[in-house]
Formats: sequence, C-alpha cells, structure tokens
Amino acid sequence: MELSKEQEQSLMEGDILEQLSTTKGWEWITNYISDKIQQFTNRAIINGFKNQEDYQFYRGEVSGLRSLLVEVENSLLNLKNYRDKQRSEESGRIK
Repeated sequence: MELSKEQEQSLMEGDILEQLSTTKGWEWITNYISDKIQQFTNRAIINGFKNQEDYQFYRGEVSGLRSLLVEVENSLLNLKNYRDKQRSEESGRIK
C-alpha cells in the first residue's frame, strides 16, 4: 500500500507519540491536565469566577489542554488502525 507524504508524516508522529506515552513524563502531563480540568470544574461549581474574563481565560486553558489530549489520542488511534490493517493484509497473504 502506497502512502502519501502526509500519511507517512502522520504515522511517524504517531510512532513518536506512542513512545512518549509510555514514559513517566507523559503520565505527569496527563495528570497535570486532569488536575487542571478538575480544578476548573470545582471552581465553576463551588466558588464561581470573579468575572466573565476570568471564566473565559480558564475555560480557554482547559479547552486547549483537552485539544492537546485529543490530538495525541487521534494520532495513536490512527497508528493502531494502520498497524491493524497491515497485520490483516499480511495474514490474508499468508493463507
């Protein structure tokens, strides 16, 4: 199967992110993001925000962090799907 340069780049990025996702550093990053999301939720429910600007700032921060996680998860999923497809094609040729 021939891949475009964009697909090759995407798979290479997925491979790098896969390696990253197995480190203690990635565990720290995901815990940090989870804590930030929880802090925002608690603040919104319990204390509220001083003003709309405060709310928008923290909402934007949480939104950006969530977007980062989604991008990484999508890259990892694309890599997994590609590998699964490759395995499937290889097992079809072996039969």
